[in-house]
Amino acid sequence: MASKTGLILEGGALRGIFTAGVLDCLLDKNVYFPYVAGVSVGVSNASGFVSRQKGRSKKILIHENTRSFYGLPNILRTGKVLDLDECIVKYAYDNFPYDFETFRKSDTLWEAVVANCETGKAEYVSDFQTDREALDFCKASCSLPFICKPIELRGKKYLDGSLADSIPYQRALDMGCDKILLILTKADIHEATDYKKLRLLVDLFYRRKYPKLADTILGRKDQYLRQMEAIEKMEKEGRAMIIKPDETTVAHFENNREKLEKCYQDAYKLMERRFDELDAFLKA
Repeated sequence: MASKTGLILEGGALRGIFTAGVLDCLLDKNVYFPYVAGVSVGVSNASGFVSRQKGRSKKILIHENTRSFYGLPNILRTGKVLDLDECIVKYAYDNFPYDFETFRKSDTLWEAVVANCETGKAEYVSDFQTDREALDFCKASCSLPFICKPIELRGKKYLDGSLADSIPYQRALDMGCDKILLILTKADIHEATDYKKLRLLVDLFYRRKYPKLADTILGRKDQYLRQMEAIEKMEKEGRAMIIKPDETTVAHFENNREKLEKCYQDAYKLMERRFDELDAFLKA
C-alpha cells in the first residue's frame, strides 16, 4: 500500500519566509501532498502552496511594492501592531490575487489550525463555505495573542492556532498519514515561547473571560517540547523528516528586507540540496 505523507508547517510570524523558500522549491519540483496543515503564518504559506502560486507568500512577507503591514509604521497609520485584514484579506483580492479556483479544485486536504478561546483546544477547519471564510480562518490562525483580538467565526472566538497545537503531527496521523514532512522556522527545534514568563499578561488578557485558553497558553511550551520529542522519535524511525534553517537569522517581526530575502534564498537552496533525500523519504 502506498504511503501517505502529511505536510506540517510551523508558525513564527515573519520567520515564515523560510517556509516560503522551501515551498517554492517544492513547487518548482512539482511536489504534491495529500494532506497539509498550517499553523499561524504556516497556514498562509500552506494556502499559497495548495493554490500552486510560487512567490506569492514571499511577496506578502516581504510586502513587495506595498507598505508594511506590521510594526511601528503600521501602528502610526492604523493603530494596529499587525494588520491581518490587509495582508490576508486585502492582498488576496488586490495586491497579490489569490487563485481561489485552483485552491477549490485541489485534491489536497488543507486544514487551518485555530485555537478555540472558550475550550482552549485546537480546531482543524477545511470545510470553508466561501472564499472569504477561508481567508477569515487564515486570519484567525494568525491572530497572535495580546496584539490581536479574537476572531469570531461560526459563533466561536478564535486565536493563533499555535497556542493549542504548534506541531499538529498527531492530527495528520489521525487523518490517515503515516509519514510527516515538518517545516520549522527556527534552527533550535527545542526553542519555544515560554508564556509562563508572561503569566501576568496572560491572566490580564484572558483569565477572566477565557480561563481554559489561559491555561492552554501557559502550557504551550511544555506541549511543544513533547511534540518535538515525538517528531524526533518518528524521524529516527524513518516516519518523519524535518526541514529547518541552519541558523535563525530573522526575527518574528523582521523589518530588514535584505535579511528576509536572504532567508528565502537560503531556504530554497537548502531544499534543493536535500531534495534527493526528500524524494527517497517520500518513496520509501
